Amino acid sequence: MDKSENCSVYVGGFDYNVDERFLFGAFITFGNILSISLPLNTETGLHRNFAFIHFESPNDAKSAIDNMNDSEFFGKRIHVNFANPLQTKSNFALE
Repeated sequence: MDKSENCSVYVGGFDYNVDERFLFGAFITFGNILSISLPLNTETGLHRNFAFIHFESPNDAKSAIDNMNDSEFFGKRIHVNFANPLQTKSNFALE
């Protein structure tokens, strides 16, 4: 999938006090949000200071990136970019 079709954005570097509601409130202005994922640290139970936001359209995702990347959000500079597709690793080699 090329970036022009990608509807998911990575948002990183925000404060531990930020949750889905804050992210939704900040990013809904750029378009319909289908889901927000905040991966958790399994040891602490806290989120890992990054999230994935899935928009309805690629244009909405691009608008969020253009407007929010390197902006200040709850006292921290955040980074917003297109999310990379999940990559799987395999130790299996075909001969």
